Amino acid sequence: MTKLNVLIADLDYLFQQALKKVLSEDQRFTVFETDGEQKGDLVDLCSRYMPDILFTDILENGEPSSDPVKKVCQAFPSIRVYIFTNYSEFHLIQELMRSGIADYLLLPLSLAQLSALLNEVEKKASFNTLTDKIALLLTKQNFEELYRNLPVLANEIQQSFKKDSQSVNLQLEKVISVSLKLIHCTNPEQQARYRQKLTFSRDVIEDDLKLQFMLFDYFDELYKQRTIQKRPQMSQVFHYIERTIYQDISLAATSDACGISQGYLSRVMKEQYGFGFNQYIQMKKIQLAKQAFYFNHDKVIDVAFQLSYNEPSYFTKVFKRVEKMSPNQFKKKLMGNG
Repeated sequence: MTKLNVLIADLDYLFQQALKKVLSEDQRFTVFETDGEQKGDLVDLCSRYMPDILFTDILENGEPSSDPVKKVCQAFPSIRVYIFTNYSEFHLIQELMRSGIADYLLLPLSLAQLSALLNEVEKKASFNTLTDKIALLLTKQNFEELYRNLPVLANEIQQSFKKDSQSVNLQLEKVISVSLKLIHCTNPEQQARYRQKLTFSRDVIEDDLKLQFMLFDYFDELYKQRTIQKRPQMSQVFHYIERTIYQDISLAATSDACGISQGYLSRVMKEQYGFGFNQYIQMKKIQLAKQAFYFNHDKVIDVAFQLSYNEPSYFTKVFKRVEKMSPNQFKKKLMGNG
């Protein structure tokens, strides 16, 4: 069972301790709590802990304020925010509900009320967990972290499919909606193309690696489109990479071919992906290598040369850096799974 990550922040001390105790004894939740020393900006806390659910109050410096919560709803639209408070000002409640919080609850709450609430929270949040994780990963603009989470995302899709195949389709539709909003895609033809990329047949969903390959292609496309929107010059860079990915691609050659400076290209990649140009190329090539091992059962030396690594030993080094295992270990893992 996938646990839901709950962040408790800035609540009344006694209620926070009681809530923490109840949640800690519930196997459905993993609890993160901020104490006096850890208190800080709610957006920073959400970025640090990446919760599925936020339980918080509306107090800021001892006075009720909607601003911190509204900032969280704007920065992380997929986090389900629950307000626990003693303040019942109608205009404040209206403002917060319009900003997108899940619920506004007045204290005190009985144990029975809290138990019923947690059941409802789990029911609603479990449906949104996949969407939440993807939205948070895309918002952070850290392609390596997203890459590391592909097995987790694939597993969640598979587990959800086993429980209810129809709910998976609904979740994936929500993922698409969140993705299109993040890249401001309004063109119907482009929207249809993204939906096609994230439409998985049963055989793909039931195959862990096939699913990860398709998820990588989807998120790679999202990152590229978001980057192009902010830096239009990058369109020709990505086209150049796709045309020459099986060749020996360097930062210098790419910048010369596309007529932009190496410094500019490096800055944009760091800004949008969280790492440099060469690391992106290596990640793309290793994805192709994994597909060659999986679909064609190619030898390591053959794949290395196909991807223009003149030294198989260097290819092995790069593969291990990206995948945390050698090519031969990966191939043995494939044989074990088969």
